[in-house]
Amino acid sequence: MTKFAYGIVYLVFSLILFCWARKRRKNLLYAFPMAFMLIIIPLAFVDYLGGDDMKLGGIPISFFPFFSFLLAIFFKHKIKINKYFLTLFHFTAMISFYILFTWILNTSTLLKTIPYVGMFLMNFMFLFLVAHFVSKLKKDTINTMFLKLVQITQIGAIIGIVKFLTGLSSSANFIPMMNRNGTAFWMVLASIILCYAREKSMISKQNFIVTNIVFLVCIIFIGSRMGIIGYFMGQYFYTIFYSNKKRNTISKKRTAFIFSIILGICLLFSPLGGTVVSRFSDLGVLYKAMKANESNLYQLRSYKRIVYLQQGLELIKAHFWFGTGPGLHNYLKGKEKLNLPFKGKSHNFFISYFAELGLIGFSLLMCLMLHLHHIFKKNGIQEERKLFLSIWMIVMIMSLFNEYFFQVYIWIIWGIGCGLSLKYYKEKASANKLQPG
Repeated sequence: MTKFAYGIVYLVFSLILFCWARKRRKNLLYAFPMAFMLIIIPLAFVDYLGGDDMKLGGIPISFFPFFSFLLAIFFKHKIKINKYFLTLFHFTAMISFYILFTWILNTSTLLKTIPYVGMFLMNFMFLFLVAHFVSKLKKDTINTMFLKLVQITQIGAIIGIVKFLTGLSSSANFIPMMNRNGTAFWMVLASIILCYAREKSMISKQNFIVTNIVFLVCIIFIGSRMGIIGYFMGQYFYTIFYSNKKRNTISKKRTAFIFSIILGICLLFSPLGGTVVSRFSDLGVLYKAMKANESNLYQLRSYKRIVYLQQGLELIKAHFWFGTGPGLHNYLKGKEKLNLPFKGKSHNFFISYFAELGLIGFSLLMCLMLHLHHIFKKNGIQEERKLFLSIWMIVMIMSLFNEYFFQVYIWIIWGIGCGLSLKYYKEKASANKLQPG
């Protein structure tokens, strides 16, 4: 099938999902895991299609089902900004105006960057849309949605493992329209949601252990260094760092975390972990080559990443205040003006987006992210607070190695976290009103 054919097929799938989601209130939220199902199950035995190439009208085809889910909510509930989110709204408004301003200034790339700028701004809109919708739902409905996300990801992971072991694919990437690091990024977030599902007794201990092993094996077979680091850091933040400070609880969770590390090390250094171990060992080879000042550095596959990082820092120096302008085209145009070789970004969200937005825009974006952290922290339900603080922290850590920060599903997750925090705030305020005196 051609890229255009895939685009048409997924437009049809997305339209069907949109119609299904609007039938019942529960369907609206369940359309989120269904969107993941649509980019996994129909392509179960298809090899990697190319994440950057699979776009229609400049928009990734894999985003279509998520957009249909969000549009279904929009036509049913509209957008309302609760006063609880007033500061968050001010930050998003300032960033939006700033991005539009710098976008208009770059007239030579104006048309080329329309999809990028549009998706940037829509993510902010989706954040408030989902938050308002989720704050009106029952907890059981929200938890069922989380469970479905875990189950669909588990099915995808099993498909990926089978494809890799049978030679149908060179890695266990089970989302062919995302590159392997993009799939690993989602799996890390799903592994944190899995911990939440177990703590809320939505799944048995045996099921939790089996699913965790499936997730870990799949990430190893995907061959993502970022995924391995993110998986263990995610388990640490949820089970220990943000956990209840009671000694017995911490002791049990520390034991479970240590067990998962030992299991991971055994898998990594078994014949199963050859791909990802070789990618980690590349870093050692690169370090030795750089220390010896060898002339063949460009032949080492990890060296380009260092070059991209250095070039990103050069762009920051050259466009410190206002950046190169939003989008890949402006970023590459900035590199051309500085005569920097290689067409690519820095594979580091913080450096790339500082270069694009400059000090002013990037500072606003970081203020927004810190305020999101503050909103998640205000949720008085311990398990929910842990879930979204852990996801927030892991997204920040993994963003040191990639630029998936504006994947639409991440902003849907942020929206769910904000909605649950608002729900807690409303319930607490209602309880205080009912108290005598």
